[in-house]
Amino acid sequence: MISTSPCMSCTEAPCCSHLEIFNFPVRTAKDLDQAIYFANFSNIEVTLNPNWYCHIYFRSQCQHFSKESGCNIHNQPEQPLVCVNYSPYSCYFKPNMVDKQQPKTDAIWMNAQRWQALIPALEFGASGEIMPPQWNNLAHFMGQIEYVTASTQQQTAAVPDAPYTNWLIASERQHFPPEQQSFSLSQYRTICDSCSSWCCTHLSVPFKTPTQFKDIDYLRYCLNFPGTQIVISDRGWSLLVKTPCSHLQGNRCSIYDQPERPQICRYYPEQDCYYRKTTAKVRPENYIRLAKTEFDLIEELLLFNSEGVLIQTPEATQVRAIVEAKLAKV
Repeated sequence: MISTSPCMSCTEAPCCSHLEIFNFPVRTAKDLDQAIYFANFSNIEVTLNPNWYCHIYFRSQCQHFSKESGCNIHNQPEQPLVCVNYSPYSCYFKPNMVDKQQPKTDAIWMNAQRWQALIPALEFGASGEIMPPQWNNLAHFMGQIEYVTASTQQQTAAVPDAPYTNWLIASERQHFPPEQQSFSLSQYRTICDSCSSWCCTHLSVPFKTPTQFKDIDYLRYCLNFPGTQIVISDRGWSLLVKTPCSHLQGNRCSIYDQPERPQICRYYPEQDCYYRKTTAKVRPENYIRLAKTEFDLIEELLLFNSEGVLIQTPEATQVRAIVEAKLAKV
């Protein structure tokens, strides 16, 4: 009989500092490019498993955790069920996240340098699909390449978020100044020149539209990690992570004309930038993003039946109306 939880001997608590935000299969060169794109962001770490799936983690310590006292909402009503029901006896985090230099049976930690070293060694099929090498051979190869990431090299300052702060202030005052700007033809062709690099300081990852209690519980769990927000828009729900690309220098890309720049960035349509149209605005149409405090204000919209199924998924306009009305009363 085991009487002491394995958590008691875990000094690093990686489960409280690694938030999985996305995963996807790596099958083509396009998928490889996406993996490198994620690996370029500070505080983002990537693993590859034997099935050639990438798992993307955001390095951010849960706001309720400290190494001195542990979880300060343990066994409290506000503790997410994701945490309550997580078994420490089958923990994935501890065996796979303590020593990231050495490949594991279930995962290899892949920084941008490891991806760049791997690509020339890969073989592709007639249709462009990746022909994966033997896992043991790959693990040996990757183990010889130093695992260093932007997040382990230096602490990254919090990304400024003036639009969100201004929205909170405007909501309290119930005064929303117009945001319309005008640009000449030549200015709009080079609109990135006057941008604050929103696409290089934010990652938007899709999240399935919540339909059950467990979906909402998981979103609330995500919001406990500083740097995350939930987005509700006419395009669906998503998770927004605020962290800068490690190649960003003075609002400009330091590898802009270099071969290591990801294709995702190279061919991103700057005139139709989704981040500039949404994240950069104080009150974009049919789009709202919420941090933990503001997300908790929409509890009355989240009603479930006896099976835990969400009766109605709130839309952006409903959410905005509720949140702005409640902020005005603060």
